[in-house]
Amino acid sequence: MALVTTPDGDALQLREMTSRDLPAAHRLSSRVGWSHRPEDWQFIFQSGQGWIAEIDGRVIGCALYWLWGESVATVGMVIVSPDWQGKRIGFLLMSKIMSCLEGYQVRLHATPMGKGLYQKFGFKDTGMITQYQINPLPQLQACAIPATLSVRLAYPSDKGSLTALDTLATGLFRPEVIGQILAGGIKTIVLLDKQQQITGFAACRKFGRGVVIGPVAAANTEQAKILISQLFSAATGLFLRIDITDNPPLAHWLEALGFTSVSIPRVMDKGRRPAEPTGCSNFAIVTQSLG
Repeated sequence: MALVTTPDGDALQLREMTSRDLPAAHRLSSRVGWSHRPEDWQFIFQSGQGWIAEIDGRVIGCALYWLWGESVATVGMVIVSPDWQGKRIGFLLMSKIMSCLEGYQVRLHATPMGKGLYQKFGFKDTGMITQYQINPLPQLQACAIPATLSVRLAYPSDKGSLTALDTLATGLFRPEVIGQILAGGIKTIVLLDKQQQITGFAACRKFGRGVVIGPVAAANTEQAKILISQLFSAATGLFLRIDITDNPPLAHWLEALGFTSVSIPRVMDKGRRPAEPTGCSNFAIVTQSLG
């Protein structure tokens, strides 16, 4: 816990976030127009940590971070109540977060509004994510599956294989997140080669206004399309979102199906950039916070 004073002389308390803060954090995200449900907050907080900013017992800001292995972390859900923006609350929260991440290579996804703040902490622009939406998703035909490949639903026993593929594709070691995805209530499919070895996977779950597809890990764009299209049946008639990495062929395919690009946050890194993936690539992220 830390007590600091804002430029206007207000006494601000910074403290570690607990699960009891989730309702207040949900109210914050709603106030800034984010679509996260209480269940979405529970999903992302289960594997993360965070800090809360409050004045007179009222939560006015939050910021979260996630440790993926011993050297890589992500930062997200940096929110300040509209009533308190412009008073360095976000800077104070990020200062506290970054003090917890000394020695880590840190990644985040920045909106145009937040980019300047993150640059002050040494983050550099390294790429982009494009958020696509369609509402409602029409009935679409799945891509043809070559004879050398097959798909099936994921099993809980696949956790080790999916964690390894996810780490290969993203550079993030996230067994807890993969475990959450496989725990139930999330449709997850895997792509198999002729030897029945898993070469890719994708998940579709409830999120925000409808459902979201992600993560998607595959060897190439055509296999990513197969995985994504296999999940369309789980989202037909619903609001569907997918946040893809910088991949023009995949973007053009989605646009041809009727998806619309609604935002393009920047990928920002501090510290060394992770090595380029080999053998498996990340085509769609879990969330902009988890990476």
